Amino acid sequence: MSDLSRLEKWVKDHPFLHELAQLEKVIWETQAGFSVPEPVLPDWAVVEEDYRRGMPLLRSEKINLPVATPAGELTAQLIRNCTVGDVPLELRQACETMAGFFAANTDPGRQVAAKLLQDDLPGIDALATAGGVNPGLLYFFGWTALRRVLTPYLAAFDAWRDDDVWQRGYCPGCGALPVMAQLTKRGKGKERLLVCNCCGLKWGYPRIVCPYCATDDQYKLAILEPEEEEHFRLDVCKNCQSYIKTYKKDGNEAVALADWATLHLDVLGRERGYKKMGSSLLAL
Repeated sequence: MSDLSRLEKWVKDHPFLHELAQLEKVIWETQAGFSVPEPVLPDWAVVEEDYRRGMPLLRSEKINLPVATPAGELTAQLIRNCTVGDVPLELRQACETMAGFFAANTDPGRQVAAKLLQDDLPGIDALATAGGVNPGLLYFFGWTALRRVLTPYLAAFDAWRDDDVWQRGYCPGCGALPVMAQLTKRGKGKERLLVCNCCGLKWGYPRIVCPYCATDDQYKLAILEPEEEEHFRLDVCKNCQSYIKTYKKDGNEAVALADWATLHLDVLGRERGYKKMGSSLLAL
């Protein structure tokens, strides 16, 4: 089954997500038609010291991946394509405003990508204010494009790095906090992976530790299992009052690990008095 077929099945089972799914469909189709330049992979050894002391790859001054320009081009293309079709009206109108801003200025997409790589959110806010556009949408489309362009680099970085060395609650690629986790088969047991909603990396993390406050007090950690979603649960922490959405299966990751696809679980978490701590593009 293709990812688009899985998306359609997901929406059939969760009809309240129809509008967001229409946006995702446009994004997936646009990305599929975008040609990512052949990567020239660096020597990862230059960032080994930074990696061992907890510096995410994209925050290291020792490496400069040539991704801002293609990510800027894809950002502009995503925005243009979201001005037509079945994209929700309010979002389509916001994209029309952004498309006008992109057409009237020199390479704003590259500026957005560069600022995201530098973790310069105030810079994106200033760029959005100057153009009269929504900063959250710039952030969303910018990271969506960067994630696609970074894929071959991060796949190689992921193959190089030692997951046992990291063991941190933030992404080894970009430094973002996770909003999703996955329990995946490893030998006879299960391994817990945290999932970055920005760059898309997954990394191992202890199962009985809160990724946000690092408490391992079992009396402070609990599980909420929604009756209507047998393959998901919420891992909650009473120490920092947080939750992380957890997928309990292998397969279907393109849909199941997307933050937007489990918004109803966010509602459950909030209703139980917990807060979303991770780096959610939807919140922006």
